[in-house]
Amino acid sequence: MDENGNGKHEIALDKWRELYELADEIKHLAPWKVLWDTDLFIISLPQYPEPFYCSTMGKIGECMAIGVYPGSEGINSYVRMVDALKADPPFITGLAQVCTLCYFGDRQEISEQDREVYKALNLKFRGSNEWIYFRSMEPGYFPWYLNAAQVDQMVAVFRQYIEAYQYWLTLPKQDDADTDVIIKRYYSDEKAQWVNTAESVYPIEYMLSRVTITDDLFASRLKKQKVIQQSIEYDCVYMPFQVREKKSDRPIMPWILLMADRKSGIVLNQHMGSPQDSIANAVLGMLAEYINKNGRPSDIYIRDDWMANYTEDFCKKVGIKLHVKKVMHAMNRIITQLSNSAF
Repeated sequence: MDENGNGKHEIALDKWRELYELADEIKHLAPWKVLWDTDLFIISLPQYPEPFYCSTMGKIGECMAIGVYPGSEGINSYVRMVDALKADPPFITGLAQVCTLCYFGDRQEISEQDREVYKALNLKFRGSNEWIYFRSMEPGYFPWYLNAAQVDQMVAVFRQYIEAYQYWLTLPKQDDADTDVIIKRYYSDEKAQWVNTAESVYPIEYMLSRVTITDDLFASRLKKQKVIQQSIEYDCVYMPFQVREKKSDRPIMPWILLMADRKSGIVLNQHMGSPQDSIANAVLGMLAEYINKNGRPSDIYIRDDWMANYTEDFCKKVGIKLHVKKVMHAMNRIITQLSNSAF
């Protein structure tokens, strides 16, 4: 299949075969029986500029999968998902992932495109959690099929994932809880061999550069607006429904920017965009428009550090108190209602 999931064999069959063989080996190792999804393997490959972060899912018996998160974009999306508040609607951070996933699922999860590959490789699966298939996750797009570059990437990562897991098995075992080490595997030019290390878990933080306001006159004008005693909730999320112009296109998932009164839950403004639209421009533009029309709200509540990337500098320079990682009661109700209405 190509990057749009079209055609049978645009990806060389020998590459597909190798990927499925590696995935089958992982399936028989069943690493999800002992690893939690926060037991990361960090794999550095010589041919790629950034490492890959591998998460093993399925410890509690649901959704057995290996997630491969590439570089800073990938780990940012992983950290955002792990740090999500329990009160958040579950799809919010899941739809914003940057990763490729290998699933070990059930027959009803398999598409016709998957079956084409099975047929070409003469693969047969039977039973629950036995059907191997792959998907790509990218913010703003519906989960889709791997392209040739992603297949090559998964093959290279899975070769080393298996070795990293075998190394993990040699380590002193912890209690039946999250382990306190992260496995790193890399190729040492000095030693001319692959090296494994077990390092203490440390907080993996967002690797984001804040959007800054460079127009001081613009900021000072907004700061002169009157302060209104109002707390607003401000959020931007991808919606769990697909839009597709052509059958051959990868479906998109639009994002929606919402502003609501925290006390009453009334929607104050909204804007929907596609993956090609600038979220930063929309976030700053809606805030500026609201302040020019109504005055400066005393407080703005946002969901997480991802949204802070767009709003922190703005609020500091305009003189608005920003609250990060707070439960968004009004916004959660609105988003849940919108997502339910889509089905």
